[in-house]
Amino acid sequence: MDISERMLEVARNENSDLNIIYINMPMEKIAELNEQFDIVVSSLAFHYVEDFEGVVSNIYNMLDTEGIFIFSQENPLCTCHSGGNRWTRDEQGNKIYFSLADYGIEGERESVWFVDNVKNTIELSRQS
Repeated sequence: MDISERMLEVARNENSDLNIIYINMPMEKIAELNEQFDIVVSSLAFHYVEDFEGVVSNIYNMLDTEGIFIFSQENPLCTCHSGGNRWTRDEQGNKIYFSLADYGIEGERESVWFVDNVKNTIELSRQS
């Protein structure tokens, strides 16, 4: 499942196994599939979701009893920067360190990636 038809086309070209079904839809609508899964894998996508808990809850409800959910998330280090130069430099212009000033601030970020105005949501993990 991917919201990008171009990404799905790449996936189809790289793996055309007949047991794989490629679906073009946003992950926020996964509950609409009304299916059960043995495994759900997500790579570097959850930072685009505003309602992380809702999506994860929907995925959990769709897993078989012994189902497995595997995911990776983008490290906030990649998206925490909110303006100015990311690097602090010395008098000669050499990089000294990467600015982490906004690392602990939660909320939406807008950035330029491969396309303009990509929105990420940063939410810090908390354990009770």
